[in-house]
Formats: sequence, structure tokens, C-alpha cells
Amino acid sequence: MHMSVTDVDRYVDANPFGDAAFPVTPAQAVFLDDVAPPAGPDHADHILHVELTRRIAPARVATAVRRTMLRHDGLRLRLAHDGSRWWQSCADPGDPPFESHDLSGVGDDEVEPAVAAVAAGARTSTTAPVRVEHLRLGGGRRDRMLVICNPLVVDGLSLALVLDDLQGWLDGNGPAAPTAPYQIWATALDRYAREAELAEQIPFWLAQRRREAVPVDRSEGAGSTGPRAVLTTTLSGAATDAATRAAGAAGLDLADLLLAAVAATVARWQGGAHCTVAVASPGRRSPVPGIDVSRTIGRFEFRYPLRLHVDPDLTGPSAAAEVRRQVAAVPLDGLGHGLLLRTRGDERLADVAAPQVGFSYLAGSDATRPAGLLVPVTAAPERDPAGGRPYLLDVAATVVDGAVRFAFHHDPAVHDASTIGRLADEIGARLCGPGVDAG
Repeated sequence: MHMSVTDVDRYVDANPFGDAAFPVTPAQAVFLDDVAPPAGPDHADHILHVELTRRIAPARVATAVRRTMLRHDGLRLRLAHDGSRWWQSCADPGDPPFESHDLSGVGDDEVEPAVAAVAAGARTSTTAPVRVEHLRLGGGRRDRMLVICNPLVVDGLSLALVLDDLQGWLDGNGPAAPTAPYQIWATALDRYAREAELAEQIPFWLAQRRREAVPVDRSEGAGSTGPRAVLTTTLSGAATDAATRAAGAAGLDLADLLLAAVAATVARWQGGAHCTVAVASPGRRSPVPGIDVSRTIGRFEFRYPLRLHVDPDLTGPSAAAEVRRQVAAVPLDGLGHGLLLRTRGDERLADVAAPQVGFSYLAGSDATRPAGLLVPVTAAPERDPAGGRPYLLDVAATVVDGAVRFAFHHDPAVHDASTIGRLADEIGARLCGPGVDAG
């Protein structure tokens, strides 16, 4: 279902703001249940910080914000809990959630603290999930903009789509046509979760039960709710290029090599040949024919458990080929697990031991940066560091300026930085030997 601008206008006309509530999706349920900070989902935000390459009047920016929100119902969601479960509905954004700030009197060395202060005071919520702050710097300096979204209404790709739409309205070329509304997606998933064919996946997901445990430096720290620590490493551009070419020559993707290196390293650390990983999926593969959500804004990304069999002695394409075969066997890119557990509430899956290790890979990070009017300065994930921690070790890989960058999120109450550093070194060595620079 790919919708033209006219189709979207008709959909908005036919679906008055404040329509009947519809269920949250599995991706949203995971955030609400496992990831949101203890203070609640109103205390976590995605923040995108961009520069404007030319001066734009604040009123025009506000108009672009409203147009973007009107075209994407995912940005107009309002979530509420009825005492037993979460529901959501779409609302009229009213006046655009936009404010322009005059920072022309701020000196060059005070700009970043001033921007940080604006961001700190611009919280979203489950009933007002989007804010845009326009910062006028003056003095020949580029204006800036903070696009702040609650994680319940966007993921990484959706945030890039928000920026793409804003740029389309501001540069006069118009944004690309959106795909199916998020409400249609959520409703379709809720209905599909009750189909008999979905139950056929249950044996597969039961087989993903974790049977091994990650070694810990301090067992008494497990389950704490303090801030996480992050260790970053970067694969050199030359090493990244070599790994990418090696993967391509073997008919594989770079993601296959990265996951294989992580899984084999953790399996060796655990003293076996298996590693159960919570693998991140884009979450946009529809189980219902005819629904296209490739350019739909909303929270889609989720994790599914996968118990990988690996040979810790294998490296490179040989190890990655076996991992790719196992990933290819996952039904519906893992969506069925979320539907069975979060939407259908299957108790058999609720009792399955969850992964202690997470892995995500964001491909094409450079390609998602809009060129021209809006230039990203920084993009940050959820800003509250005290959010839920479903994994003892969460490895996030991205490509930045042609180089693979790893972020190893861990609990300092459980693992020493030196332990995580040794794992990072081994993962780098499995990929290409020398060429990993600690960040």
C-alpha cells in the first residue's frame, strides 16, 4: 500500500482526529515493558540535532512541522493505559509543537551549552510525542533545529524519514509519498496475531530458549537500575572496506560478518558453541499482503531471540555463512515472536529464558543523511541513561564515514571495562585482525 499525497489527504479526511483507540504494536510494547526508564516512557527521547544551511523564517519551519505531522499519523499518536493494557489513538496536532529561540546574544563558546539547555527543557510525552526547537544563532552562524521524538513513535529509520519530510517541505520540492498509515499497520498486526497460522511458529521460538549464561565479574550487580556504561571501538575505513568486499565475494552482507564475530566471541567467552542473541530487526516486513510500511513513520524496530550455533575457531566468511543460514530460517524476520508474546500473550514463550546479549546493525548510516538544507550535527538515542536493560551486553554496530563503529553497552555493576575491552578486541580480530582503534 503505497499512498500518494492525494491518498493521504483522503485518509486524513476519512479518519477524524480522535478516532477509536487501537492496540500498541509489539515494538511499542517491548519499549513500554522492558526499555522505558523507571520514571516512565515520558522520560526518554530521540534527539536529532541539525543545522540549516540557509536562513528560514520560523513561521515557515512551523508550517513544515505541521504538514509533516498531518501526513504521518505516527507522529500524532496519543497513548494511554486503561489499567490493564496500553492503547493509542490519533489526534489533531493543533498548533505545531514548535518553538523558536533567539540565541544571537550567545558567544561561540557558549553555543553548545545553550543548545543543550534548550534540549533539556524540551521533553516529549505519551500524549505529546514530538517537539521541534528552532535555534536562531545570528552573527553569520547557521541556525539549528532540534527534532525531539518520543521512542514510542519513531525508530532510527523513522527519525530519518521525519527529517527527510521536513527538508522536502522547506526546500520547496515536497517530500516523497508516504506508505500505509501506522494505524493500519497496528490494526493489521493485532488481527494477524489471532490467525491460526501464527501458532505454527511456536515450536521454532521455543527452540530459541537460552541454555547458556554470560560470565559476570560481579553477580550481585545483576538487575541493578543504574546508568549503563558504553565502550566504543572503530574499525578502520580500510578494514571495513576489506571486510565488506570479503563478504560480497562470498555472497554475504557485512551484517553477517559482524553478527558472526559477536556470536563466536561470546560463545567462546561462555565456553561453548552456542550464543543466544537478541537480534534487532527493522520490523517492516508485513505478514499481510498489500501493506507497505517502507516510508511509514512509527516505531517498528524490535528484537527477537536467536540461539546461534557457531564454531569459535572459524572466522570471516566461513563463520558468517553458517550464521546467515540460521538467520534466514527465522520466520517473518522475527515479527512472529513479538506477535505471539506481546500481542497474543502466549504463556509458553513468556517462560522461555531471554537472551543476555543484544546485537543491532544500522546499515547505510551515511546514506540516510539528507543532503542540502538540513545537515545533521548529532543524533542521539534515548537520552535517559537509566532506562531498562534487558541485556547484560548490547552491541550496536553502525557505519559512520565508511567505517564500522561498535558501541558496547554494558552494566558497570556487573562487568569491568577491561572485560568488555577484551571482547571488543577479539571481535575486531575476528573481522580482520589489526585495524580496530579504541574510541
